[in-house]
Amino acid sequence: LKDLLDEPEMSDARTRAALRLLMSLTLPAASVSPPLCTFIAARQVNLSLEHGHGGASPYGYMAYAWVAARTFRRYDEAYELGELALELNERSGQHELSCRLRLLLGAHISVFTKHLLSSLDLFKEAQEAGLRTGDLTYLAQACVHTALVRFGLGDECEAVRTEVDGFLSLARRAREELAVATLTSVRRALDELMSPARGGATLAPESGAVHAGLDEEKLAAPSYSAVAFIHHALKQQLCFLHEDYEGALRMGSLAEAKMQGGVGDHLATEVFFYACLAQLSPALSRGRQLSAASLPSYRDRLAEWAEQCPDNYRHKHLLVRAESARAAGEELAAMKLYDQAIEVAKVNGFVRDEALASELCAKFHLASGRERIAHVYMTDAHEGYARWGATAKVRQLSRKYPHLVARVALLGQQSRPPEASAPASVERSGSLDAMAVLRASRAICGELVLERLFERLLRVLLESTGARRAVLLLERDGALTVEAERTIDPETIRIGPATPLDAAADLAVSVVQHVAQTQQPVVLAGAAADDRFADDPYVVEANGRSLLCVAMTHQGRLAGVLYMEGDAVAGAFRAGQVELCGLLASQAAVAVHNALRYREAQETSSELRRSNEALEAEVVRLNEELRRARGETPST
Repeated sequence: LKDLLDEPEMSDARTRAALRLLMSLTLPAASVSPPLCTFIAARQVNLSLEHGHGGASPYGYMAYAWVAARTFRRYDEAYELGELALELNERSGQHELSCRLRLLLGAHISVFTKHLLSSLDLFKEAQEAGLRTGDLTYLAQACVHTALVRFGLGDECEAVRTEVDGFLSLARRAREELAVATLTSVRRALDELMSPARGGATLAPESGAVHAGLDEEKLAAPSYSAVAFIHHALKQQLCFLHEDYEGALRMGSLAEAKMQGGVGDHLATEVFFYACLAQLSPALSRGRQLSAASLPSYRDRLAEWAEQCPDNYRHKHLLVRAESARAAGEELAAMKLYDQAIEVAKVNGFVRDEALASELCAKFHLASGRERIAHVYMTDAHEGYARWGATAKVRQLSRKYPHLVARVALLGQQSRPPEASAPASVERSGSLDAMAVLRASRAICGELVLERLFERLLRVLLESTGARRAVLLLERDGALTVEAERTIDPETIRIGPATPLDAAADLAVSVVQHVAQTQQPVVLAGAAADDRFADDPYVVEANGRSLLCVAMTHQGRLAGVLYMEGDAVAGAFRAGQVELCGLLASQAAVAVHNALRYREAQETSSELRRSNEALEAEVVRLNEELRRARGETPST
């Protein structure tokens, strides 16, 4: 494929014009006739191969890569061709294509080859390019797919809703009707999940809740097929989460009917995933489950995607296998598969799916009479949905399983939980108190303002471990920086400015570096107690102080380090405190990730508002110039 980069330049003006015309027809054809879209994409590639590269050639290659992934399921070749299209576009300097190329690669190709975070990066680049070039249609679609992917990842609902509101404002100003309709669907789905008024045992979504104002006539229109697909796919997920499994099957069938040309994006894979789970639900009649002829084909597709891109799909396939084993009475296999699904979802950062797997696992154990085990998993599910911000789902579990769910604070009820919610120190006996873990988690979950999160996290660390000093370091651009510090006796707190670890003279740098490299905790009971750090000047001069250092990891990657100092006594940090700190580190990594995303969403919304205002001003200016050119009186 690399040889294509050296093709000569297209010289025939008519062929160049034909190539641009075909490019303009690609997206409409994809909505109404996938075979026509395939023909158009292939024709663009053939013209480039026969006559050399024209200005629109990169788009033709990307369109064909889209077809290769969606229709022929040749995902690796599609991604390679898509990258070639990007490189060719960069070489040719066709900046007006940057937005649409990155959108197509992120939405329809990389979701099958790379972690979804890679797609989010491409969408962000597409939005920036669209704002620069005025490619409003593809800019709006980049906003749509950003919202859908963040919803699928399980990013905190409030942060996603804030970003969606900014996207809606942009789409309305750009008069992108389809994008407005789709983003409104996402907004209503988030409202449904976050509604504190919901939360009964059934939680059946209202018929018009997801997309008020979108009537059946519009949904049936060919031009609205993509909107209808997203509408039904989101309702399928809500139905399943609300335990309306018949509704989930019905919505899944409607969504699949709109899935023209094959599975073309991440949301389409979710339709198969939830269809499998709904068909396997024990709440359905045995006959209804057995009549689901599509279940094997759905499972086969999930297996294919799990092998192709385990980061995005392995945990989904494991969960479907777990439910299949449960339905077949294979309890030992089901237990193992549930745990694997939970762990893989956690490692890859799918907060919602981790909570869902924990919930289904809890129901499995409860049905088998293992209530104490069910309590652990249902509490994990409760906490997971709370981290996601799905208040209605949290209330549902609390009301339906009050004997299983430990009380965890609902996200969104208040911007700052009372100080009393902070945990007391773990007992000096060294045992890990489960309620201390829950209270500690409660104290940091849901805080989206970064500075407040830092302050609260450090306070929780000091109170939970009995340390006298706590320091938070974050990984930024491949290097650790000291972000915040808190001490007691004297009571001090410092948040920012960020200081590189190498420039920090008041902590054991070698200990922090070791923990960052190995991602294993280090506990020192006194100065130079460990030969590995005997040459560290700070350790030598620490006057026997105890040290505890734990890595923060998110999606299998280092996110930061928690560093604590205690009294100059042997065993200042007991086993229970070390374990609690490790659990808090995992919670903190997720909380910091969400807070950073929230800040980024706010900044993006502000940038979009500024761009909207500039765009409006430019439109006014151009209108005035047009009136003057026509000899009309300028408006005031």
